[in-house]
Amino acid sequence: TFLATEVHKGFSALWNPATPAEVRKGAVDRLGTRFDILAQTLAKQPYLTGDKFSIADAYLFVLLNWTKIHKVDLGRWPALTEFQSRVAARAAVQATFKAEGLVKEAHAKRGRWNACRPCSSRMARRCTPLRPAARARPGGGSRPPCRGRARS
Repeated sequence: TFLATEVHKGFSALWNPATPAEVRKGAVDRLGTRFDILAQTLAKQPYLTGDKFSIADAYLFVLLNWTKIHKVDLGRWPALTEFQSRVAARAAVQATFKAEGLVKEAHAKRGRWNACRPCSSRMARRCTPLRPAARARPGGGSRPPCRGRARS
């Protein structure tokens, strides 16, 4: 699919911290052409396939979240940022992020789906210490909880 072969794959160079700046810039430029296509579609309809949310929209939501990790500015594509907000406002998305400890309830109510992340993450927004203890995950295993509130 377009999302897997053009967008997802387009991020591959950005995950390697040793990627030279000129290669990174080229990858971001290529992603920009893909974002142009997606923005044209999302400017005409709320979701990729029309009026109904689909698995493709969930996948795109994750991929667009990566732009924050890699500091790729989506300002050129307001349709994409509106799409992110629309998906983030879905009750199931807010409940999932809350259950995973990725967002505080107060942030979820405002639709700030990426507000709280572990400090070890590479997110643009960082956390301040709040809860030191790890929590058990449903289905076994454990991972550190969100350790704080994001600084705005």
